[in-house]
Amino acid sequence: MKTLKFPLALAALMFASAISFTSCKKKTEDKDTDTSAASDNSMSENTSNDVVSMASEASENSSGQLTSYKMGENDQVSALSCATVTTNTVTHIITATFSGSTCLDGHVRSGTLTFDYSASTLGATHYRNPGYAVTVTSSGYVVDGNQVSINKTVTNTTPAGFNPMTT
Repeated sequence: MKTLKFPLALAALMFASAISFTSCKKKTEDKDTDTSAASDNSMSENTSNDVVSMASEASENSSGQLTSYKMGENDQVSALSCATVTTNTVTHIITATFSGSTCLDGHVRSGTLTFDYSASTLGATHYRNPGYAVTVTSSGYVVDGNQVSINKTVTNTTPAGFNPMTT
């Protein structure tokens, strides 16, 4: 009977040793190298900023056209001459319709952007006027093959009677 207890005790000791060695093994974690989420976010932010800039220019330009859309601080080109822009001063809605061709900024755009500034206060009709509010919405708007769905409101909160020299 004693001979049977020794191999059983030895087996139990080996089993306990095996468990302690495998449970202490540290796992190495892979570092996150996927940058697609950051890239997608950057593209979304840039597209949103572009659309707001288009709304600004469409309201500021007396003809309502997007002919001098700014590409940067010192670089002004006719980037969006590929859009047909209509302005309805009665309903306070500007519509930019893109044909699917390559714009001068190198991006292919199609679909429609609507800039509704009917909620503006203080009689504001231009982006830089105090009280100007524009709601930008898209309909079938695609940039470089990427569907863009936007519904964004931008409001100029500059107080009425401001002095441009000090504000």
